[in-house]
Amino acid sequence: MTFVAANVLGARDFGVYALMFTAMTMLIGASRALTSEAYTVLMTNADLATRLSRQGQCLGASVAIGLVAAIIGGGVGIGVGVAGGVVFAVASIGVLAQDTQRYILVTEGRVRAAFANDLVWVTAQFGVLLPLIWWGEPTIGGLAACWGVGAAVAVGVGIWQLRVSPAIRGARKWFGDTKGYSAYYAAEFMAVAGSGYSIVYLVALVVGVEGAGAYRGAQAIFGPVTTLVGGLRMVALPSIVRMRTQGRSRVVRASVGFALLLLAASVVVTVMIWGLRGWLAPLLLGATASAAIPLIIPMGLGRAFSSASGGLAVGFRALGATKRSLFSRLVIAGLTLGAAVGGAMLGHAEGAAWGFALGSTVGTLVWAGMLKRQELSLDDRTALK
Repeated sequence: MTFVAANVLGARDFGVYALMFTAMTMLIGASRALTSEAYTVLMTNADLATRLSRQGQCLGASVAIGLVAAIIGGGVGIGVGVAGGVVFAVASIGVLAQDTQRYILVTEGRVRAAFANDLVWVTAQFGVLLPLIWWGEPTIGGLAACWGVGAAVAVGVGIWQLRVSPAIRGARKWFGDTKGYSAYYAAEFMAVAGSGYSIVYLVALVVGVEGAGAYRGAQAIFGPVTTLVGGLRMVALPSIVRMRTQGRSRVVRASVGFALLLLAASVVVTVMIWGLRGWLAPLLLGATASAAIPLIIPMGLGRAFSSASGGLAVGFRALGATKRSLFSRLVIAGLTLGAAVGGAMLGHAEGAAWGFALGSTVGTLVWAGMLKRQELSLDDRTALK
């Protein structure tokens, strides 16, 4: 959708879209921390009856988050006179629910079903989008509506796949029973948002909306890679959680190997994108391409090391090391944020991208060192009853 927005919206509108999309991405990450990741860590080794009883509560919690976001975001959109913001806020309800369904399906080992659900989402989304582009006048709100409609259709299919509906009344119990994990995961995500997603806003403040659009455009080029890495991490998490029965060292080795695989693959993709930049960037970004191309190399390196960090973080999740993981995130967030903002002040959007790359590189080394050195104790808290 970001590629479509880059081609059909003007530079300023795309900058506004980038800010809204970043807000939605932050919301999805927060919801995953409070619902999906906690479900995967706590339920992977649980018995079937326990998992089934918790699925409705988990989905209900994600819907509750979406409703709160819709009320707050819609109010802000109305207050500032941005209709597209209202549509984005309402669409978040379905988007969050569909994302949680995907995690539950993968945790249950139904990867093909999760892929089919995403395929339904994409098909429904573009089934509405194509007529809008062909016969209508695409706007920020129109693009957001297509996203929301696709998610709503996928949620309906997901309810049929799981045979479980969101239990909104069970949201409070879910939050209460999982707070020992989800609270730390949410705090981690806020740290990531401050050093990653919020860089877009800070670039906008330092160099203007068009600079933020260039930065977001460079991010968008790597969007498919980021999505793929997120999918691999989603699949790897329950697999590595199951390795807890084989001992701590087995989990650490698997996490390091997974991180190295993600790093190598991301570097290869970055080289390929750079080689095809003259054709690929204009195709994906339209008028934003010329400003985004200089950011490809630093953004690619930053994404590569961020991917590796995500692979190492799976180890912390699998071992239930919530406090140590949060500490690592906070340290790395400060480094990355400071480097990116300093880079923006010194070198516009390109400087921000190089700062992001530097912070991500140092962050990966910190993750690896702590995961290899620390002595984590296993306990039974990951067997939620």
